[in-house]
Amino acid sequence: MNKLIDRYAVVFVAVAATLWASDAYFRNPLVQHLSPTQIVVAEDALVTLFLLPVLIRSRGELRNLGRRGWLAVGIIAAGAQALATILFTASFSIAAQHGLFAETFVLQQTQPLIAIALAWIVLRERRRPWFWPAAAVGIAAVYMVLFADHPLSPVSALKNGRLEVGLLALGAAALWASGTVLGRFALGSISFWSMTSLRFTLALPVLVVIVLVQSGLGGFGHYRLSDFLPN
Repeated sequence: MNKLIDRYAVVFVAVAATLWASDAYFRNPLVQHLSPTQIVVAEDALVTLFLLPVLIRSRGELRNLGRRGWLAVGIIAAGAQALATILFTASFSIAAQHGLFAETFVLQQTQPLIAIALAWIVLRERRRPWFWPAAAVGIAAVYMVLFADHPLSPVSALKNGRLEVGLLALGAAALWASGTVLGRFALGSISFWSMTSLRFTLALPVLVVIVLVQSGLGGFGHYRLSDFLPN
């Protein structure tokens, strides 16, 4: 299984990125009547429901996690999973009000760069010399595709007081990047199946507490059946 994953790692990343892109279609109707936290807690609960059997089946691996491993997993769950997704959804929600979706998604693309920098600091990983020029070309290409008609539109958006959209997106990217690096550390002790299951399962109580603090029990009463069905 691990050999298969290593062989097709790039393909898996591409598929995951495609799924992330489709997220905008489903998230847009939700931000009209749900807060970012309400969206994220429901999303996390559904994923946890599917991953809980995986976690139960692989529970024996959890003994391999030491104190540092559990600390890394806890930070991933609370930061990279719970808080980062809330920040991204909040950025998306504000962007929906002002038509700034592109800014949110461009700044989200800084996540790999932040992850690489953190991997260099924390894990002592090094990139090949050609990597940074290639990364710069890739980022410039993404920017030009999104802002081909108005290359300076992000600057105009910042001047018009839309700084919060960028800050929220950057905050999410930084937390996701830290989760990538800490996940690499934890994967030295457990499988990616266990890591993924723990990430969502441990984030759920954190998200529930945040909803209760923000809105009380009434925060769970705003969902509609259509929110859980594709339309």
